[in-house]
Order: sequence, then C-alpha cells, then structure tokens
Amino acid sequence: MKAVELHSFTKDGLVLAERAEPAVGPHEVKVRVRAVSLNYRDHMVTSGMYGIPAEALPLVPVSDGAGEVVAVGAAVTRFKVGDRVTSMMTRDFISGELTPERQAAQNGGPLDGMLQEYAVLPEHALVAFPSHLSYEEAATLPIAALTAWNALTEGGAAPGRTVLLQGTGGVSLAALQLAKLFGARVIITTSKEERRARLLELGADVVLNYKTSPDLAGEILAATDGRGVDMVIEVTGLSGMQTSLSVLRLGGYIGFVGLLAGMGDAPDFTLPLLFKNARIRGVLTGSRDMYEDMLRAIGQHQLKPIVGEVFALADFQRAFERYQSSAVFGKVVIRLD
Repeated sequence: MKAVELHSFTKDGLVLAERAEPAVGPHEVKVRVRAVSLNYRDHMVTSGMYGIPAEALPLVPVSDGAGEVVAVGAAVTRFKVGDRVTSMMTRDFISGELTPERQAAQNGGPLDGMLQEYAVLPEHALVAFPSHLSYEEAATLPIAALTAWNALTEGGAAPGRTVLLQGTGGVSLAALQLAKLFGARVIITTSKEERRARLLELGADVVLNYKTSPDLAGEILAATDGRGVDMVIEVTGLSGMQTSLSVLRLGGYIGFVGLLAGMGDAPDFTLPLLFKNARIRGVLTGSRDMYEDMLRAIGQHQLKPIVGEVFALADFQRAFERYQSSAVFGKVVIRLD
C-alpha cells in the first residue's frame, strides 16, 4: 500500500513510500482511508516543533482522517465492515479528564497517522460520522471542529452571548459554524477583505479587518456596546492575550487553542487577567464522548464543514505547501483513492 512517511524534520522530509498492509488484532479495525485533512499540528510534527525525537522516525504523519471499515478483529463490537468512520487525535481519550496516559497516544506522531491507504486502529479510537457528510468533510472534524466544540461548550456558548473568533483558520471557521448552532452572536476578524462576504454568509454577525482597523479593540468593544465579549477562542498564542483580555467582559472566558503567531516572548498580562476576573483554559481537542456529542449535533442540523481545496495523494507536497501559505479558505484535504 502507499503511505507518506516522515523521514526527517526538513523541507524534503516527507516521502511517498510502499508499506505492507497492516494486520488486524482482536480489538482492532482496518480502515481504507479515503481522505485526510491538514492541521497546524501536522506542520508542527513535520517541522520538528512538536518535540517528537528523530529516533521515532520514520512515521506516518497527519492525525485526522476518514474512511471505510474493511476488516474487524474477532473481538470488535463497535463497528462492522462497511461502516464510515473518522480517527481521533488522542486515541485513548474516551471520557473524563485528559491524563498523561491518554495524552501520550496521539495519531500522526508519535504513533502512525492517517496519511496511508490503510490504517489499523483500536476500535475505541474510531467514531462513526453522520451520513450526510462526505469523506472529505468528515476528515476535517477530529481536531479543528472538536477543539472548537470543546472550547465553546466549556465557555457556555448560548443565545445572548457573544463569541470573538480570530482569523479564518480551521478552528475559527468550525467555531463560527458551531457557535451559530448554539445561537451565539459571533464577531470574527480577518486580514482579507475578500473573505467578508463569505463569513457573513456563514452566519458571522460582525466581521472586522484586523489589518486595516486603526483600533481593533475599540471596534470590538463598540460592537458589544462597551460590555466586552463573553468568550474568546484564542488561536494566535500568548502574544495576542493582552488584546483578548482588553475586549473580554468582566468574568469572561478565553479558550486557548493555538499559537499561530509563534512561541516567542509574551507580554505580561497578569494585571488584566486579575482585574477582569477572567478564566483561561487550554484546549487540546477533546474526548470521544465530546466528539460523539458534536457529531450528533452536526447530524441533526445537517451542518457541512468548509472544505477549501482537495489534492490527490500524489500531490501531497503541494497540499502541505498550500496549507502553510494560509491562502486557502477552509480545510486542505488530501484524497486517497
């Protein structure tokens, strides 16, 4: 079978290789992978930023994928041949709190991921997805959408509450769609004016251009009549925390989900955090229970994730380049036909 392997943390470290099809153990499921989607985590893994040692290479990257069950182990009870399923990034995070043991078993590094024609996973590490979704759409959900769902539910997204979203990356677009399911009001920022109309079509109540705005914080506060937003889904990293805290209402919530602006020195925001009586919580995807709750909501409302561009397996390098360019509105997907 064909698989993309990561051999080094360099520009040419990804290689299309041939592997033997994996065998299925008693509690395992073999999936014919039909599509995968790219996330910032995959960039971190392939560039060496994720902390995976070189001794762990080669490995199959990309945590998020969807496909069809083609074989099941003798003791499998959750799935049958023909079921359509997606992976999860944290394979063993079923419910409850995230423990070090549950966090360690991660798809796409250090464990082999989904950028291969066949993947064998424990039955507990797979979830069936709604019938109205294509493989490409379902492949976008395990990290971006689940992270957004986790942050929104923890923050109490509901009618009458205002959510601030930053940019138009995978988590922010998923959070926009899901926040509207909860009935929340959404303010979203972008640096690309041509995306304004699309964001409004998706349900955004206020769209602000952070590149051209002379006073972004002032505009956000004005959009809330000076009260501030109820929650921020923080994707930029610590460098953006001062701005996020400045537009947060007293007692508001910040779901810290990403570090797109990098991991450099951050300003001291101790006093704003204290005086706002704010809650800040790191969000690393979510449990299988959360994922299944989200998928039920997606199925009930017939929600369709935003797929930006789709590439063939042979063009996987181009897919990674397009993802890293930030030029694609919606998720970058690779099909494995």
